[in-house]
Amino acid sequence: MKKFNKSHALRLYAVLMATKREEILENMVAETPDNYVLVMDATALKQMHDTLKEEPIIAVDTETTGLISTGMTRL
Repeated sequence: MKKFNKSHALRLYAVLMATKREEILENMVAETPDNYVLVMDATALKQMHDTLKEEPIIAVDTETTGLISTGMTRL
């Protein structure tokens, strides 16, 4: 059995962070409130653009503070 070293730990950490990232994103998609629009592709973006260009005022929620508690600073 090989000795556990820093390089092995860093590889395991990268796998763990990728797994956590996927879990977080899946949870965010599953729990998207009904009054939110989740844009995940170009078609949805165009539909949202077409709808919003008719509105006089819009609000956009870009909050990402929930990532900090997971050790991630960006997606």
